[in-house]
Amino acid sequence: MGYELRYFEKLGGLINEVEIKDSNGKSLFLEDAFSKILEILRNLKDSSNKLIFIGNGGSAAIASHQAIDYWKNGGIPAVAFNDASLLTCIGNDYGYEFVFEKPINILAKNEDVLIAISSSGASKNILNGVKSAKKKGLRVITLSGFS
Repeated sequence: MGYELRYFEKLGGLINEVEIKDSNGKSLFLEDAFSKILEILRNLKDSSNKLIFIGNGGSAAIASHQAIDYWKNGGIPAVAFNDASLLTCIGNDYGYEFVFEKPINILAKNEDVLIAISSSGASKNILNGVKSAKKKGLRVITLSGFS
C-alpha cells in the first residue's frame, strides 16, 4: 500500500477518534454536537450578537480565516482577536496569558459566542479567554486536539 493511501486511510479514521463533550463533561455523539453547534449559530445569525474566535499560532490563522468565512459567507458578525497590535500591547502591559481575556472583558457582550481553538487545549491565554467568556455569559465552543 502506498504512502498516500495510508495517509488518507489514517485521515479518514480520525473521525472515529473524535471525543465530544458538553459543558458538564458528558460525552456527545458527533451528530448531536453538530446539531447543537448549528442551533447556536442559527440563533446567533438571527440576533445582534457576534462570533469571536481565539487561537495561537496555526490556530490563530484558522481563527482569522473562519471569522472571515462566517461573516462573508454566513452573514454572521465575526471577529478574531489576533491582531498583532492587540496581542503585543496586551502581552506587554498585562502578560501574554491575558491577551484574550482582556479584549473579551471589554468587547464581548452577553450572548456572543466564543470559539476557542487550541491544539493542546492547555494554553493559559486560551483558558483565561474561555473563563472570561463564561463569566460574561457567552456561549463557548472549544476545538482542541491531542488529548
